[in-house]
Amino acid sequence: MATKQSFAVNHHQGRALLLIGEMYPTVPLALFEAVQNALDGNASRIEVDVNLKAGTVAIRDNGDGVTRSGLKDALSSVLVSSKTEKGKLGQFGMGLLALLGKCEYFTFTSCHKSSATDYSRWTFETESIRAMSDTVTIPVSEVNDLICNSKGKSNQPSKKAVWWRTEVSGFNISPDKLVGGVDADDIRDGIISRFSLKMLENDASIRIRVTSKKGGTIVHDNVKARLFCGKALEARTYRGEKAGITSFELYMAPRSTRNAGAKANKVINLQFGIAGDMFRVPAGEFLKSAGDMLPDPIKKGLMLGTLEGVILADKCKLHPNRKGFVVDEAFAEFCEHLLEWY
Repeated sequence: MATKQSFAVNHHQGRALLLIGEMYPTVPLALFEAVQNALDGNASRIEVDVNLKAGTVAIRDNGDGVTRSGLKDALSSVLVSSKTEKGKLGQFGMGLLALLGKCEYFTFTSCHKSSATDYSRWTFETESIRAMSDTVTIPVSEVNDLICNSKGKSNQPSKKAVWWRTEVSGFNISPDKLVGGVDADDIRDGIISRFSLKMLENDASIRIRVTSKKGGTIVHDNVKARLFCGKALEARTYRGEKAGITSFELYMAPRSTRNAGAKANKVINLQFGIAGDMFRVPAGEFLKSAGDMLPDPIKKGLMLGTLEGVILADKCKLHPNRKGFVVDEAFAEFCEHLLEWY
């Protein structure tokens, strides 16, 4: 009779956290995660500020903020939270560490909505975390010189008024163009295509400012999501054992949107997702997940910019990094439904 034995599996905790950061391989993906957290915190005002010349990024929002204990709990559970619960995007999951490894260090500063002055700042240093094998400790300090006021007014001379409750700031971001490259239009389009439903729910407005390495600046003010406004096509549903119900709610895109999409080779308003989940996957990312499951003519057709709307599956799963879908039998059937519709 065989004797059962067991042994402990040790892991390097600092490197494990860095591996989570690598799930979001570029700075733009990290920015999307920060925007997602802001929207999940009920933010209606968000600013994304990128300065490639200075090597900095900052995302600020007027959402609910977080307490010290709240963020501690989030960090403690980061290895078991992937924001896959349906019905919400999920705040402070693994995406909290999205900037890790793409900058020298980043700070997370926040004040919960229950206070106007109780700001705390956590500092995440890439190399320090990399060296921590047994226990990872994140320095946190009180920020005593800030007061939250939406109108920018302070009734305390010793405190500076700020409109935001949470700020994520990255410093010395990677000079690698594939990792640290940021384009203002891509950030705008990526935010809208991923979070339009939540943006509409929050009535959120987003300001995007990107300064190039040469010092030129592009600003997108008052970026807001919009409802689909093209000519509605016949709604269709397909049923399958693995994917469940796949629903198609599609519209012919307005001509102005079509022209812009074709010129930039992008489709902003064609989105894929899971029924009951507010997160959306842009068409381009969906097609990356699909790979060879869809023939090239269909891929090209979906990227022409003539369609907008949403295609939702009931039983598929989103990848933990929110870039695409888990490729399994349910997703394969999702693609079969798309083929049948096309």
